[in-house]
Amino acid sequence: MRSERLTYRAVEPADLDAFSALVQDEHVRRYMMDDKLLPPDWSAAQIRASQELFQRLGVGLWLAHDRETGELVGFCGFLVLPDAVGTPELVYALPARFTGRGFATEMARLCIAEALWRNQEFADGIVASVDAVNPASVRILEKLGFERFATRPGAFGDMLLFRLTDTPAPPVPEPEPRYPTRAAIDALARRFGLANHPGMQDWEWEVADAERIDEFLAAYAGGELTDDERFTLMETILQSFEQLPHPADEDPRFPRLLGLLERNAALHRHTIWYWAAYQSGDLDDAWSVTPHMRALMARHN
Repeated sequence: MRSERLTYRAVEPADLDAFSALVQDEHVRRYMMDDKLLPPDWSAAQIRASQELFQRLGVGLWLAHDRETGELVGFCGFLVLPDAVGTPELVYALPARFTGRGFATEMARLCIAEALWRNQEFADGIVASVDAVNPASVRILEKLGFERFATRPGAFGDMLLFRLTDTPAPPVPEPEPRYPTRAAIDALARRFGLANHPGMQDWEWEVADAERIDEFLAAYAGGELTDDERFTLMETILQSFEQLPHPADEDPRFPRLLGLLERNAALHRHTIWYWAAYQSGDLDDAWSVTPHMRALMARHN
């Protein structure tokens, strides 16, 4: 299987060392294994469970590799986590050095598509669980249309349970995705003195700051940034507007933001589509910028 930047193959017993190394990775175990250093025997058992799941439901665990370099990026698929819902749930994990580049979203999106195509059982809903202390993963699930349906005690506080019950086609097809590059993130972090460490999965959103909107807008319009840097910074600007204590469009700087997006719509086509939140039928459940993003999308579709 392939997605835009990754290739996938089912994990097999011969992959024990590679899979176990991922499971023992500090970043992976922190968010998926309750920070437990699990032995290779545990990984071997999960590989066997994955093979049984493939036979029963057509899905299991896949290893994901970079299409260009062949490097192992992480694993994803479906796994029964005993402390969660007790049924096969969506999982995705990757070491910290691969975070912040959209890989987790890309992996999760492919797993959802494969599950819905391979087994009708998933049409009734796909479930996932995440610790509340992992907001980046929560954001990924919400981006993909999952809704929270329960909360349970977890090892690090609340464990949030999510379900994807349908996948309605948006009125505007998704444009070709574009992702922040590592070079752009590093350059912007240096320019603005922003935090930039391996554990940040969605850097462009995590560094948003409503108090720095003027600074961000000035840098975007200043003509010194590359297209990759402007693309990444725009995500930060939009998230910063969402952090305001009032709706974004009530801020006097909001027309300036819309003007930048209008003039650079081709660069930000996927960003505009994402913030248009077509998966949210009720605008009350969407972002304050969403109605304006839908209007932009209509003009530039």
